[in-house]
Amino acid sequence: MSGIDRRGAMRCTALVVATLALPAPLLAGATRPALFIFDGRIARARRAAATWQAAGVPVLDRTQDDLGRAWRSRIPAVAVGRAGPIAGLTLWVDSFICETFGRENGMAMERSPLLAADPLHSWVLR
Repeated sequence: MSGIDRRGAMRCTALVVATLALPAPLLAGATRPALFIFDGRIARARRAAATWQAAGVPVLDRTQDDLGRAWRSRIPAVAVGRAGPIAGLTLWVDSFICETFGRENGMAMERSPLLAADPLHSWVLR
């Protein structure tokens, strides 16, 4: 026997999928975000959000909250006083909105390289 059972294989697969869904700049910095913004319409983004939420990171589903309003109230309230960047896995337009508001707050965006035919953009605001 090889010592690999079905349950172990499923656990490893889930870990790999969750890791691939995380923003590469965030993984490179090995920093836990102060907030994770995601697009709840897309399963991969929901899985990444669930991973961060299980680790105690607040999450914001852009389909539940208007990002413009959230940047004027909820996002600064969550991010202020917490060490770490704001990370996201969203569509391009949502990453651009966050980049614009982040720039107004003195933050700069780092984007992961895009994958062909992948609508999601992985990013980190520091």
